[in-house]
Amino acid sequence: MESGNKVAKLFDYLKRLTNKTPIDESQEEFEKGYSQYMINRFFSCDKNLVILAKEMNRSGITNQMHFDFMDVAIPKSKKFIKYNLKKAKKDQDLQYLCEFYKINMDRAREYMRLISEDEMKEVRAFFEKRGKK
Repeated sequence: MESGNKVAKLFDYLKRLTNKTPIDESQEEFEKGYSQYMINRFFSCDKNLVILAKEMNRSGITNQMHFDFMDVAIPKSKKFIKYNLKKAKKDQDLQYLCEFYKINMDRAREYMRLISEDEMKEVRAFFEKRGKK
């Protein structure tokens, strides 16, 4: 990133991993901005990278280790991977429910059917106030 105040976003990391475009940021900014889950989710939409994403989803590694491995494993290319944004929003809501209520994904899916949109907005607001979008 050219601007010192600009924090890298998901698409900056994806561009870095696929096009090998450099990102200039501190380790603290990296830890805030990098999401193993979202990177794996995005790459799982590509038939050539789905196995890599699946394997990386299992491991309990740090963000830096995840990034370094993906950087080496993914060949340089100008990829366009179609990503389903509605499904991503639903998946994010499921993650929020899991963390908020300390439940597993199956239980979170049940909660999604039972809670109102207003209650879901409150859960989202809780995480957004913490800076976790």
